[in-house]
Amino acid sequence: MTANLFVLFDARAIEDVEAASQWYSEKQQVLAIEFLNALNDTLGLVAQYPEAYVEVDFGIRRVLLKKFPYSIYYTIGSDRITVLAVLHTRRAPETWRKRLEESDE
Repeated sequence: MTANLFVLFDARAIEDVEAASQWYSEKQQVLAIEFLNALNDTLGLVAQYPEAYVEVDFGIRRVLLKKFPYSIYYTIGSDRITVLAVLHTRRAPETWRKRLEESDE
């Protein structure tokens, strides 16, 4: 069964995407476009099959982008997916954990 949930980005996840896109754009414009396309394609799959990806912590799932060393961290709600972070795989996973703690305060 497919869900096709709405995808909502946390403001910091938007900043992650903008920073990565800018970095790729500075290297080669086509890479930025390919990065954004890979992100969009992956989020389409997440929206359709939200529980198909690994749960890395209670209620937090992670999916890897194809061709790019980035992970999308997200939660599943009743009617939406919330993207918490889009991080380079070399960044410490504590980044998204800290964000959750900050939003709880």
